[in-house]
Amino acid sequence: MAISNSDSPYTFRFSKTDNIDFLIVGGQGHKVGQSNSQKEGYNKITDFAKKYFNVGNPDYRWSAQDYKSLDLIPYIGSLTSKDEKIFVATGFNKWGMSNGSFASLLLTDLILNKESKYKKIFNPSRGEIKDNIKSFVETNLNVAKELIKGKILLDEISLDDIKNDDGGIVKFNNKRVAAYKDIAGNLYLSDSTCTHLGCELEYNNADKSFDCPCHGSRFSYDGKVIEGAAKSDLKKVI
Repeated sequence: MAISNSDSPYTFRFSKTDNIDFLIVGGQGHKVGQSNSQKEGYNKITDFAKKYFNVGNPDYRWSAQDYKSLDLIPYIGSLTSKDEKIFVATGFNKWGMSNGSFASLLLTDLILNKESKYKKIFNPSRGEIKDNIKSFVETNLNVAKELIKGKILLDEISLDDIKNDDGGIVKFNNKRVAAYKDIAGNLYLSDSTCTHLGCELEYNNADKSFDCPCHGSRFSYDGKVIEGAAKSDLKKVI
C-alpha cells in the first residue's frame, strides 16, 4: 500500500479478486455532511488514477468513515469500568489493518486475564479529555457550528428542482424536508432532522444519501439508517 506526499493525499494498492487485478485508490477525506460535492471528490480520485495508472472508469466506488480519538490513540479494551466483559476496538484513524491486528492480540490477553503493558495506554476509559482539551473544544465547536448553521442558514431548493435519480433538501408545506426522486420519478420525502441529536441533514450527491454533519449519521434516500450514532429511521413525510 502506498500513500502520496501532499496536503490532500491519495492512497493506492492492488487487489486480485476472482482472478481480476484491481487498483484501489482512496482520498478526498472530509467530515461527513461537510463537503460541497461528494461527486466532485469521486471525480478527483478517478482523475488521479487515470493520470498515473493505465486504467479506465472505476468498476466500484464507496465511502467509509474513519473514527479517531482525541489523542489519536485507539480505544481497545473494556467498554467502561462497569462493563468489563464488553470489549471495544475502535478509533483506528484509517489504520485498521495494523491497529485491527494489534487489537486482536490485546483483546485476547484481556479476555484471558493476562497482564499487558498496553492495557492502560489503550484503555477506552483513560480520561483523555483533560490532556487534550484543545482538540475536545475544537471538535465540539465544529458540532455546535453545524447544528446552528443547519437551523439558521437554510439552503432548501424547490421540489421542482429535484430531477429523477437525484435528491436534495427542499421546503415542503413550510417544512425542511429530505427529498429524493428515483429513476422512475417516484418521490420519497422524509424529515430532514437527524434522529440522533437533531442536527439538520445534508444531501450527498454521490451516494444519494442524507448525511449528518454533526455526528456522522447517514440515511438512505428513503430515510433508513445506514450508519452512525442514529438508531432510528427518519420519519416519513409522505
